[in-house]
Amino acid sequence: MKRAMWNAAPEGDFEYSDLTGSRQLKLFLSTKEEEYSNDLAEHLFQAYRGCTISKETLLRDEVSWHLTCVQRHLTRALKILEYESSPSRITYIKLANNKKRRKGTYPSGSMITFLP
Repeated sequence: MKRAMWNAAPEGDFEYSDLTGSRQLKLFLSTKEEEYSNDLAEHLFQAYRGCTISKETLLRDEVSWHLTCVQRHLTRALKILEYESSPSRITYIKLANNKKRRKGTYPSGSMITFLP
């Protein structure tokens, strides 16, 4: 459902409303995708700085638990941390079986090391 909403409104100008209670969390927040990815990148760095973590763990822990996060937001956030931060906040990407990685990709089985 989250992916469908981002496809329907790629600018992030959508909002879920449940009129049953004003204190209930909103499922979709009104935000642009790039802003969301930047916020997610900062969250990832603060949560995992100095750690090495698998992409699958990030998918399980971050994409599953953040209300509006889809896998492309995680990929974009990792690119922000690796290529747009100075210095790079991702220090090393190791692939399973020591395969060679294509720039800007984070394949399944990759281990991501964050700057301390």
